[in-house]
Amino acid sequence: MQRNVPFYKIVAGTHFAVDAFSYGDIPNVNNYFLTHFHSDHYSGLKKSFNKLLFCSQITADLCTSRLGVNPKHIQIMNLDETITIEGVEVTAVDANHCPGAVMLVFTLPNGKTLLHTGDFRASPAMESYPVFWNKDIHTVYLDTTYCNPRYDFPTQDQSLEMALHLLRQKKASLEEAGKKFASVLIVCGTYTIGKEKFFMGMARRVGCAVWACPEKERVLRAVEGRQAQQTRALPQACQLHVVPMRDLTHEVAGTLVRPTVLRARVREFERSDREFYTSRCVVPMRDLTHEVAGTLVRPIVLRARVREFERSDREFYTSRCVVPMRDLTHEKLRAYLDSLEGVFSEVVAFKPSGWESGKEAAVQKDLVTIYGIPYSEHSSFPEMIRFVNFLKPKQVVPTVDISGGIKAVQKYFPCPLAYKEDLRSQSRVTDYFSAQSRQQVHAVS
Repeated sequence: MQRNVPFYKIVAGTHFAVDAFSYGDIPNVNNYFLTHFHSDHYSGLKKSFNKLLFCSQITADLCTSRLGVNPKHIQIMNLDETITIEGVEVTAVDANHCPGAVMLVFTLPNGKTLLHTGDFRASPAMESYPVFWNKDIHTVYLDTTYCNPRYDFPTQDQSLEMALHLLRQKKASLEEAGKKFASVLIVCGTYTIGKEKFFMGMARRVGCAVWACPEKERVLRAVEGRQAQQTRALPQACQLHVVPMRDLTHEVAGTLVRPTVLRARVREFERSDREFYTSRCVVPMRDLTHEVAGTLVRPIVLRARVREFERSDREFYTSRCVVPMRDLTHEKLRAYLDSLEGVFSEVVAFKPSGWESGKEAAVQKDLVTIYGIPYSEHSSFPEMIRFVNFLKPKQVVPTVDISGGIKAVQKYFPCPLAYKEDLRSQSRVTDYFSAQSRQQVHAVS
């Protein structure tokens, strides 16, 4: 059953959908836009996608490498360059969110201009974007993640400085005790893509190497242009570890470099695979090919598969040290510390997130200290209001549910907050489609 598409996913007066991949084939939508590569925005996008997708180069690279999207269906949008799609001028500008994130400016044939921010962190620098000069913005589809006056967190530079101050304090206390700061393992939470400015800025200021799992390393190569030789460093040789917010459990953390576990898993694989290849000679009809039939009893194939498994599993258990942000707990970080075989004596971990604003700054237990840093890649409430005041739109359409409801924050905005499809300023998309069906469709230029 097809899910209803939220009205703010459709750019009013166009055939365009933004970050709307989990609703099936949307009627009357010919062109899809992806603002950035975070799962809550690309959810539903997969290998079978066969429409036209517009996004940045970094986002396109991730869509092809991680989701298998066919490059022939992707149109790269360069920053600050205007293209024309079905008579609509579209310009992508930097969203100051994660690498590759863009805001989209749409100028319709009737002259009406709409802005979709995707996820963004508003900054005064955006007020100098040429695309906003001498242009009246009718509608802003606004990232309202922190749309509440209580969310007044520091700038990104200030948040980084907070973390560096804590590290300087740690360094001073260790040196006073006759110990070396290099014995401290610095851990920073991240996403598949995101928080790069925070941990790369920290690494540059501290003067240490960064270790990331192979998956994150591939992203950093595209984003930071890191050299291949940097990717070969062992985790024990790098003081700052970047830990994606996803897949490590306590059990995996405790077995990252334990060879006995690897050997046991190889034996388990060898036993189960031999059973399949030497005695399990009943195969589905669809799999009864020459290749499968010819390998059923060949021990050389079994040995090759064991070696392949051993190689891939060793990589996972010795270098894939991924820790979800929500799992940056003392227990798991202590297990992670132990897995590095005494190279480091303690852990200082940072959870950079806007949601850390107002929380307890630090929690220390045993050899692990976790600091919550109010570092956000979304706008604070004052930044959001300043940005809207600068644009002076006719209306704002929230793209994230507002805590307490629209009425609780309407007084802070210089224009109405729209939240229903039938508001006066929301164009009748069906009317536009009817008119367009009688006109020649313009090619992308």
